[in-house]
Amino acid sequence: MFPKSAVASVSELGGLGGLGDAVGGMLFPLFGGRLLDRYQAAGNEGGAYTHLLVICDFRYLATFLVHHLLAPRFERFTLGDR
Repeated sequence: MFPKSAVASVSELGGLGGLGDAVGGMLFPLFGGRLLDRYQAAGNEGGAYTHLLVICDFRYLATFLVHHLLAPRFERFTLGDR
C-alpha cells in the first residue's frame, strides 16, 4: 500500500497505536474487575463473562471497520515529488 521510501515515516505512527494498546491494557482490567464485582454481587457471575467476551469479540469488528473507513480501497499511495 505504501512505497518503500514512505514506510519508515508511516511506521512512526505505530507508536501512537502502541500507546493506545498500553492504555487499554491498563484500563480494561479495571473495567472488567468492576463488571465482575457488580455481577458477582447480584449473583450472576456468568453474565459478566458473557459481556466481557462480547466486548472482546466486537473489538475486532470495530477495528476492521475503522481500518476500512480510513483506507476503503487498498491502492498504492504516491508521495508528492518522488
